[in-house]
Amino acid sequence: MPTLEELNALPYTGSSPFATGLTGGDYREQMRQHGQPFRWWKAWRAPQGVTGPQGEVRERNQRLYIEQELESGVHCLFYQTQRNLLHPDLGMVPAGHSAVSVLPDECELAYLDRIAPTAVAWRERVYLKRGSGAVDGLLHKTVASIDAVLVDGDYADSDDYTVAGSGAGIEWLANAPATGANYAVEYRYHPLFEFLGNEQGVMQIGKDNVLLPQRGLLRLVVPGGGETTF
Repeated sequence: MPTLEELNALPYTGSSPFATGLTGGDYREQMRQHGQPFRWWKAWRAPQGVTGPQGEVRERNQRLYIEQELESGVHCLFYQTQRNLLHPDLGMVPAGHSAVSVLPDECELAYLDRIAPTAVAWRERVYLKRGSGAVDGLLHKTVASIDAVLVDGDYADSDDYTVAGSGAGIEWLANAPATGANYAVEYRYHPLFEFLGNEQGVMQIGKDNVLLPQRGLLRLVVPGGGETTF
């Protein structure tokens, strides 16, 4: 191992990129290479009876959720925070939160905004009662695909249905069950998270005068109005 004197005697070859400071562009490249595509809904506080531009209705948390259009290639990074908590019976136990990092000039998140990673799909199975319109709503509003539909014990032809344009239901194209009939649907959906606030406090400015990533905690949105924090 070299001595301190030998290290001090080494010739200076210039500042490293990290010594000169990171830029917003540096983080943007990392997001593009290692992040995930996602959907984003802004949360708007709204009084009772107000609807959004596409007919969005106020939810139990008194917010309207309006989806935002993101530029192609915009990604975010999901990660886990971890800390130890003192439990009266178990001693120190690990506890964590899901968290997200985004670039503020692409997507600056506010309290209770929602995001859904579109590269992740979880499975759900439900029974529905057939309505009178073309679309029957599903539990989740971020449906990615419908894998199977079972009507009276038989599988429906996959050409007879599709995911509704909003991703919130099943749209019947042909041979729909009778109004009022029960049928089963197996589908995949993108998990939906709510933003709880910044983790790092005031966002920093990079060497190129661009805001560096916004980082904050998330909680999983559960159908029916409940939320799970993990």
